[in-house]
Amino acid sequence: MMLNNMKPEVDPDRPISPVCAALFHLVANGDPGVRSRLHRLVLDPADAVADRWQFFRLAERDAWKSVELLLLKKIICRRFREGDLDAWVQLTPFGEDIQSGLETFFGDYEGLEFPSDPRNFTICAFQELRAARLSGELYAERTDVAESAAGIMERLAAALQERFPHLAQVVRHPEVNVAALACSFLGCRLRTNQEMQEGLPFISPVSAGIGVTELSMLMQNWPAAVEELIGDVYADAELTRRLRLAVIMSRESGGTVTRDEARIAVKADLGRASGGTRRPRV
Repeated sequence: MMLNNMKPEVDPDRPISPVCAALFHLVANGDPGVRSRLHRLVLDPADAVADRWQFFRLAERDAWKSVELLLLKKIICRRFREGDLDAWVQLTPFGEDIQSGLETFFGDYEGLEFPSDPRNFTICAFQELRAARLSGELYAERTDVAESAAGIMERLAAALQERFPHLAQVVRHPEVNVAALACSFLGCRLRTNQEMQEGLPFISPVSAGIGVTELSMLMQNWPAAVEELIGDVYADAELTRRLRLAVIMSRESGGTVTRDEARIAVKADLGRASGGTRRPRV
């Protein structure tokens, strides 16, 4: 399918993102021959349902999901500690497992600090991340076979820098190696799937840390619950930001809107129910 001095062929139905390309490099341990063989195997037309390609895409999805969690780490940790998430944990399937898994995962990144925190959720990398994926930025770059995983990720960061500067900062963060995270999640998935181990016999992904292993099991068994936690925490932070903004704008225009009035208006704008007996939100 490709030679060592050529760029890999691109299957429009199975796009290879920069993270997947870097993941190929890590799995192949930098060996161009193994990487070429892996690329052919994953894009093999005989794999009609694209099981192998999907495994790599799921590993990448899990890696980006872990990035979302790390970006919201301070908020989630504080709310677990203060008991604000007690209702969510009790009423959500696998809630206690998710709490335990996240605490273990965050423990592996206990000292993680981004060079500069987003000023508010308007420019938060959580939004940038989703916008980047939806706009196809993660599929924009193709890479040479011989390029290192670090080089591939640097090219991705450069492509994101202008439109998504905070996300580019995350990609470049020395402690958040997105490709290595994807490799760890791939390893977790392969260890729980005998058929894929047989289909990819020469792959030996790097060993995952304890936190990644637990988080991987959660994402495989109950991905919707992890997504709900991220969405709830984000929505609550966005609600707080908009409330502050509504009150400030009212004061600047000479209005007298109260915080309760602003809350009703903002909740209506966000499409969120207020009061009642519905499940407490985080």
